[in-house]
Amino acid sequence: MVADATLICHRGAREVARDELVRVACPPAEGRWRPVPHSEVLSHAEQALTDAGYAIDRMSLALSSDDARFFGTLTLRTPLSDGVNLAVGLRSSIDKSISLQWCCGSRVFVCDNLAFTAQTMITRKHTRFGIERYHDAISKVVSELDDYRECESVRIREMQRRELSDEQAESMLLRAFEVGINLNTKSRLEARRKAMALQAKLEDGQPHIADARLALEEIVDAYFSFVKAKGVARKTEWKYRADLDKLKDFCKEQQITLAMRFGREAFYRYREWLVKKEYQPKTVYAALTVCKQVFKWGHGEGRLKEYRLAHTKLAEAKARPQPCFSTEQVEALIGATSGIEQAVIATLAYAGLRIGEVEQMLWRDVRLGDDGIGMFHIRLGGSNGTTKDKDARFVPIHPRIRPLIAAMPKNGDHVFPSIRERQLLKRVKELCEQQKFPKADEFKLHSFRHHFASLCANHHVAYRKALAWLGHSDSSILQLYYHLNDDDSQAAMQSLAGEGFQTAVEVKPEAKPVEGNLRATGQSKIETRSQSETEQAFMDLLGAEAERGRFELPLPLRADRFSKPARSAAPPPLRGGCESYRAS
Repeated sequence: MVADATLICHRGAREVARDELVRVACPPAEGRWRPVPHSEVLSHAEQALTDAGYAIDRMSLALSSDDARFFGTLTLRTPLSDGVNLAVGLRSSIDKSISLQWCCGSRVFVCDNLAFTAQTMITRKHTRFGIERYHDAISKVVSELDDYRECESVRIREMQRRELSDEQAESMLLRAFEVGINLNTKSRLEARRKAMALQAKLEDGQPHIADARLALEEIVDAYFSFVKAKGVARKTEWKYRADLDKLKDFCKEQQITLAMRFGREAFYRYREWLVKKEYQPKTVYAALTVCKQVFKWGHGEGRLKEYRLAHTKLAEAKARPQPCFSTEQVEALIGATSGIEQAVIATLAYAGLRIGEVEQMLWRDVRLGDDGIGMFHIRLGGSNGTTKDKDARFVPIHPRIRPLIAAMPKNGDHVFPSIRERQLLKRVKELCEQQKFPKADEFKLHSFRHHFASLCANHHVAYRKALAWLGHSDSSILQLYYHLNDDDSQAAMQSLAGEGFQTAVEVKPEAKPVEGNLRATGQSKIETRSQSETEQAFMDLLGAEAERGRFELPLPLRADRFSKPARSAAPPPLRGGCESYRAS
């Protein structure tokens, strides 16, 4: 077994040296699209690997589509086992056809037909901060490669040392057929290699042969262990535990002991049971979603023969109205505080950050430019050293925040070292009571985030821009934040009504005459003369010229001839007609 970093060029691509990448010209930016030179894409990948202590052993590079598309593979010197090294693949384009993409693993496949496979993948767009996000994402993945390398090394060494006889290989193939696994190969050597990997999974208890007598509680507990093994946040783990406990309680009441007995009918009865328990619609929706995940996972792992909830539909619950600070209330809170509290409240209200992101903000992520334009680089705030949405973002610094941040002392790495969520929430509620806000006890720290979203809506910030600042990927969530306070609503209604709007129904303004009727009566105020004096003189000449014999008498050109005549009860008589035609 050898390192598998494969670069295939069979659709017009050609292998090139690194010097040729540097010579490829990069087109200028267009709007939000900011292309990145091929050489810079490669340099960022190399820099992230070098910073993490990885050296590159071999490199293969290729260009296609008139040098607009770039493909590459890098084989690292770091061994996973004897003859097996880590590999990296990357690709990009300067013609809007491929985004910034990076992958790594023990088996990497890159082809100019756009095939791109590996164990770990990263994709970022060509935008203003796209290359920074690309570099940050690579650095994060590379920092976690040690854990991956350790697990992969154990697996590969175990496969390398194990020898199989023909009888054992045939037995594994038969067991693979029994559990519905197709090795998808005609090569005997490749089949033996896949059979060895299958044997390792079977000895570890995976994949499982579907058991018709599998207890429902057993599969629920197995799914919860799977969720915990993924390393989810502590709060997420608690939510899964609560939803799975609801499912187990329902099944106990309904005496459903076997997993195979839980079908669509039981699923809808479970929904009715949750509603009768008076859970909120969002809680019901979350519990039903987790229920479907349990049985889908069990089917995917081979524990269940079929996924009986595949055709069940869920109507997503509508979010309830949330408390939202007005700008006047925010300014009152800022005026009632000082120092670090004042800066924190302003940052929450005018940057839309989550409280965890404020707590973990570092000074190196605050960029106060000399030109008055600053930027927050939001990289932390959730669990496992990342944000809640697992992606870094940039948020411009509002002018209301900038002087407060600039005046703060830099004591340590954190911008707000003494801020804690519970203490700040208690302090905000006290301030709301002091300021005598309506329903002061309903406000939360997240209400500042609602204020920022409402501010974006009232100032006509584009949805995509607001989504990027808030760190959301779904516009329906932003719809929840787009509140209008009373003053804005009244101003909008007043503008819609207009100053001369009459509210009395019986008083109706006199209808304005139609322009065509004004022309017919000679009352039109629109200029009837042609814009060109030459054309007008020519029209006057035609009006004065007599017609040929046997035709109608000349008539002067009038504006009413170009307007639609008014309707009459009797249709007008035909002019000329057949008799006039015969006479002529």
